[in-house]
Amino acid sequence: MGFDVYGKNPVMVEGMVEPEWPEDFGKLSDEDQSDYFKKQDEFRSLNEGNYFRASIWSWRPILDIICQECSHLLDGDTLEGLGCNDGHGPDDQETCTEMAECIEKFVAVAGESEGYSLPSELRVKGDGTLVTGEDADWDKTQSAYSVDWDHLVRFCKFLRKCGGFAAH
Repeated sequence: MGFDVYGKNPVMVEGMVEPEWPEDFGKLSDEDQSDYFKKQDEFRSLNEGNYFRASIWSWRPILDIICQECSHLLDGDTLEGLGCNDGHGPDDQETCTEMAECIEKFVAVAGESEGYSLPSELRVKGDGTLVTGEDADWDKTQSAYSVDWDHLVRFCKFLRKCGGFAAH
């Protein structure tokens, strides 16, 4: 579960076409399914404004940063709607570019930390196990709602080339 964020008018590599989902995907061999995903990954890596994915665990801190740093760019309904999977997002590239600039400044000011986390009683151990209560040793766990800087940088690259976006 997470957020699939689609560019509304993304900058695309000329002549490159997104691989279509095969109607008979479930009947394809493992090798053919793997080949489809490789083609899709290649397409998305070359067309950064087409698609961005965030788990629910990383989207909440991304949205928190958007609310802190970009609230002057988006109306209240859009900010609230970004917390749902129903297609909210800005319609234009100019707003998205300004959002990228605001988020990049936030990352630069934060400095050398590993990322951004929201306070949460729900914690994650090093092995990925979710814990809470007495099992949540705060020195050996991190908030379940965290995003690393690399993921935020990828989001900024997406923003700079998406032409507006819709979060689903």
